[in-house]
This record gives sequence, structure tokens and C-alpha cells, in this order.
Amino acid sequence: MTQMYSPVPINPERLIRQIRESLERAGLSVLEVSWHDTRPDATGDVIFLGSGWVILTWGGERASPGIVRELVQNQYLYYQQQFFQQMLIHELRNPLAVLSGQMELLQREVTLPILRREAIGAAIERMVALLDQSLPAGLSLSRHRVAFYRLWLEEQALLTYITDPQNIRLIYAGEQLEVFTDLPKLQQIYHNLLRNAIEAALPGDQIVTRVVSQPEGVMLLVQNPRLVGTEVDVAAFQPFVSSKGEGHQGMGLAVCRHLAALLGAEIGYHPDSGFWVRLPGSPSD
Repeated sequence: MTQMYSPVPINPERLIRQIRESLERAGLSVLEVSWHDTRPDATGDVIFLGSGWVILTWGGERASPGIVRELVQNQYLYYQQQFFQQMLIHELRNPLAVLSGQMELLQREVTLPILRREAIGAAIERMVALLDQSLPAGLSLSRHRVAFYRLWLEEQALLTYITDPQNIRLIYAGEQLEVFTDLPKLQQIYHNLLRNAIEAALPGDQIVTRVVSQPEGVMLLVQNPRLVGTEVDVAAFQPFVSSKGEGHQGMGLAVCRHLAALLGAEIGYHPDSGFWVRLPGSPSD
């Protein structure tokens, strides 16, 4: 039996509902569809899907196993496609919001600082990179010399449409280090962490970025005093779990964890230090 690797987390109830609906549309009457994390000892059709097994129990005449398997696996592939589309749409909203705000100022003939104009180009490049990541070829890593202070400057410019009205200050207090890594992926991780810290802030707060060289790599920290002692923990990095409460999709930090894994990095949250990302390797000279 061909096993299908699952690159996305499974919501069993949703997947089972979609499989049942797909079988019913095909005129197949199934008595029960169930999901199991470990291989069960059961009668009926047992089909492996990525990280678990689906069992189909028939109430009457059993349908052709080949047809059933094809229908179920096609529905599973559609489920994965839906997940990646939702993730991509969520992530595109950030650079699109930047472009919308900055372009509105340009249409009103407001003169923007050079760094703000560069931010528009950076947002466009980010969208292109995210779209590239939605394709199979996009999973490959590229390597760039990344200067953390320059990365902070770009994000500061990108986020002025949020921070300026609330008088929230973005502070860089870390070492001015450089690393070799995939710039678009690191930039999106950093952007999402800053957005989470900003949305937990109050007017007049400071969001501090620190970069620290460690024996096992380089640590990037995003600190907001409002997050200290909150319930932000590893669960917030799971899909559909929001660190910002009701009304949020809970996808941004899940994307961060996915991108960090591609970089070979670790990511998390600690009450004393805020969000952190540990990148492998030593700083470049």
C-alpha cells in the first residue's frame, strides 16, 4: 500500500466529514467513517492518510476498494490544498495591508521617506516569495547574508501604518550580527512575531528586538512587556490556535513554526524573554 506523507496537521472531524460527503456524492453508502492515530485492528476498508488511518464501515454492499481508495485519497489531497490556500491567503494579508496603506498615501501625493518607499518594494517582493513558497519548488532553501539591523529597519518601515497611530515604538537593542539563511522565510517569521507583539501592546508601549550570539547559533528575540505572564506557549504555534484570543484565525504563529522548521531553526515563547527564534550556525563575519 502506498503511504501518503502529511505535510499539514489533520483536523479529523473536518476530514471525515469531507470524505463522507465525497462518497455520498459518488452514490456510495457508507455506515461509518472514523479516524485513528495508530493503525487499528478493524474490519472494513483501512486507508493510511499521512499521519493516521481512516476506516470505512459499510452498511450494505461493499464498494470497489480501488474506487473507494481513489476517492478518499483525492479528498485528502483536496484537504491539504485547502490548508495551504488558507495559510497563503492569511500570510498575503500582511504585505497587502502594507501596500494598501502606503499606496493610499502616494495617491494623496504625500511625500514618503526613502525607507517607506523601499518598504513598498519589500512588500511586493515578500508577496512574490510567499507565492513561490506555495509551489513545490518553493520548498527549497536559498541562502542570503542577512543583517539583523537592516531587517529590523525594513520591518519598522513596513509597520508604521500600525505603530505610528498608537505611538508604539519598535526598538533594536541587539548585537548587529549577520547570518547566512533564507531571507524571505526569516523575514516572514520576524514579521509575524512583531505583529503578534504589536497587537498585544497598548499605546505608548515599546517592542524590543534583541539579537544574541550563542554557542549553538544566533537567538532572535521579540519582547513586549504586555506578553509577560500570559498564556502564550507552544500551543499557540499550532494551526487554528490563536495567541490573540477570539476573532483571530490562529495561523500566523503556525506558519512561523513551519518556516522555522524549513530553516532548521527552533521557535517558541518564554515569559521572561518573549518570542524567540534560534537560528543554526554561527554569525557571519
